[in-house]
Amino acid sequence: MKVRWKLWILFAFMVFLIPSLVLGQSKTSTNVINLFSVWVKLSLVGYSQSEIESTLVNVDPQLLSQVKQRVRLNVINNLRSTNLPGEIEIASTEQELSLIRNKINTEIRFAGMENDTHLRWMIRKHFGIAINRI
Repeated sequence: MKVRWKLWILFAFMVFLIPSLVLGQSKTSTNVINLFSVWVKLSLVGYSQSEIESTLVNVDPQLLSQVKQRVRLNVINNLRSTNLPGEIEIASTEQELSLIRNKINTEIRFAGMENDTHLRWMIRKHFGIAINRI
């Protein structure tokens, strides 16, 4: 009999308290995360930046800029994790630099940020390589 009460209390805790804790979290943080996942899904399906932005036209511009900043930082971190600074440092020919630019452009396309000049500026600042020639 005592076990049943404990199970009911556990069940009530799970049903009533946990959802209220989740719903009580910051809405802007949740919205940024949800929009970020929507942006990534659309970019991986093959949407360009302009198509993604037109899909998200009803989103608050400030929220959209937060999502774009998160995507930019994600691209920078992905490029760092592939040892891009090391590859740039040992690149000695124009062909090797062209391969590095192609790698960067591929990462930008996969992120759906083809038209973002701020991302290109960030890449130039972090890695010291210009990718204007696309």
